[in-house]
Amino acid sequence: MSFRKLLFAVAALAVAIALTGCPGPGDPAPRADEVRVTPATATVERGQTQQFDAEVLPANVSQAVSWSISDVSVDGVTVTISPDGLLSVVGGPGGAFSFDVVATATGTDVSGTARVNVPLMVALPDTPPRSVNVSPGTAAIRPGESRQFEATVLPTAASDDVEWSIDGDEPRGATISAAGLFTLPATATIGDRFTVRATATGTTIAGTATVTVSAFPPEDVIIATVPPGVTTVTRGGEPVQFSATVLPATAAQAVRWVVSPSGAGTFSAAGAFTIAPTVAHDAEVTITAVPTIASSVVSNPITLSVIVNTTAVTITSPPTELARGAEHTFAATVTPAGAPPVVWSVTPAAAGTFEGNVFTVSDTVALGEITITATSGGVSDSVEVEVYNAPTGVEITTPAANVLQITRGVPMQFVGNSLPVAYAADWPIVFSASANAGTFDDQNRFTVNPALPHGDPITITASVVGRPTVNATREFTVNVPVTGVRISPEQVNFTQGVAGEIRLTRSLYPTGANSAGVAWGPWVLAANAPPGVTINQNGDLTVTAAVPLDATFNVTTSITAPIQASHTATVRVVEPGQASFRLEFVGFADAAAGVGFMYPVFVIGTPGAFIEADNLPPGATVRWYVGTRDVGVGPSLEITTYVYENRFGDLDLTMVVTLQDGRRYSQRVTITVYLNYP
Repeated sequence: MSFRKLLFAVAALAVAIALTGCPGPGDPAPRADEVRVTPATATVERGQTQQFDAEVLPANVSQAVSWSISDVSVDGVTVTISPDGLLSVVGGPGGAFSFDVVATATGTDVSGTARVNVPLMVALPDTPPRSVNVSPGTAAIRPGESRQFEATVLPTAASDDVEWSIDGDEPRGATISAAGLFTLPATATIGDRFTVRATATGTTIAGTATVTVSAFPPEDVIIATVPPGVTTVTRGGEPVQFSATVLPATAAQAVRWVVSPSGAGTFSAAGAFTIAPTVAHDAEVTITAVPTIASSVVSNPITLSVIVNTTAVTITSPPTELARGAEHTFAATVTPAGAPPVVWSVTPAAAGTFEGNVFTVSDTVALGEITITATSGGVSDSVEVEVYNAPTGVEITTPAANVLQITRGVPMQFVGNSLPVAYAADWPIVFSASANAGTFDDQNRFTVNPALPHGDPITITASVVGRPTVNATREFTVNVPVTGVRISPEQVNFTQGVAGEIRLTRSLYPTGANSAGVAWGPWVLAANAPPGVTINQNGDLTVTAAVPLDATFNVTTSITAPIQASHTATVRVVEPGQASFRLEFVGFADAAAGVGFMYPVFVIGTPGAFIEADNLPPGATVRWYVGTRDVGVGPSLEITTYVYENRFGDLDLTMVVTLQDGRRYSQRVTITVYLNYP
């Protein structure tokens, strides 16, 4: 900044400090005091750019600036700056120099500068040539004609100057200009060859092209086999020799051989064709020839059929036996790959039929051995196969086909046999059921797993013993008819003087019974229920604190369809501390884990399962009943023995608690017992 501008700025600052208050409506607009340029200094090499930014102070004035540079007078260097402050330095090698970048606040003479230093650039030595390419690489030229050649020197940084010449001490009248124009004399001899050379100036690095003298362009090509009439080629055998004649006779005779499909074989320089080792027997290849200097002229085609001689045939993984009427797919490997396909046959011919490699055994063939043969190109392999009687299927005759349900708890008889019936005695069958569906006894009577609910699917399979893939299946669903209803819990104790509520639940009996068409009756309180006791139709039983001690009454629910049945729960009001004992189950299945029954579930085979009375009052005794049988006194009951007596189904257990004062209470529970089928 000049001294005059600095003095002016100091004076303006002093005036601003002396003034008080804010500028009024008539005060002049704020003016720019300073321009700051960043970066303040920069080093920019030739060929690079640098972005500059300007800030006008104070911040409440316009930030618009104009960019300029101080005078730069360096030969071969151009320095420019864009309206946005982007500086560019362009130029070749030379010495170092410096200049200023100036940013001036628009409409003012307030400016700021940055210093730019351009370092020395040293000129690099010339890049030497490494190679020269001449194009076209080959050319056919008639006498008296010319052809322009071009040379490319690599690398591209090297000088592209070349010197053109023709190899040989006697170019036979041919000439080439300094620009690469090659000219043949009118007396040039047909078939003569010339080498055109381009040499990088001042070096021995050169590239060449070949010129062939051709009086007339090729018009046609005629090819033939030697000897004529050959139509096949043997893979791995002798090559097939070809000859080619280019017309007119004065045209160049060199040709390029073409085989179709591509890659099906190779040609020697003398025109001998060898078929590729991957081409299959009976494949066809087509041979043509194209003049090397006239690719648009194509010869007559010659087609050869490929012969592949088989050296070995092996039948793979043959069966040792086949049943009458059976079907089997045979396979064989042939060496070499691509040899003639296998032809299958059987001896005796009446033993069966082949469709391709699929063999069907005759139903009437004599039992015993037959011979299967695979033949390729005159080479064979054979195996012996034993023919036997075998079942072709299974039929389930009982129950009838229109029986689609099996009733839980009612064994169903199954009867079936293998097919054909004539051999059924030789091939007995065995029945099985889908997993966890139920069991068959030794008389083929099937009993449904008592844990399965109504509607569950069951698959029954009848299989030939020893041949499980020969089978028949029938699909059924479980039928569980309704025989009654249950209330849970069956006994409810309320503490005297304490209001309480419990939701009673009702379910069909047996567990998993068919719920379709069931008509539920209402919840009914017995007539002797004291005041303060209510139940709604959701089963919510409410007892107020006013209900007297030892009040005992019943709650009943029922169904009216498909049968008429009812069940009753007993409600008692007892002294405080006497209503909290309950049944606990140890070693039982988790109903939430997929069993889904109302009652505890015991899986046969579970050791050490027992039921116990929990939270008994002091001095109380417990007596246990299985059904109506008294099985002893104690705080718990090991039930495995009784479960096995019942086998599976529903088992009723009752706990009778006798208090010290002689009062008795009981709770009953139904346990569902089932087999855990694999």
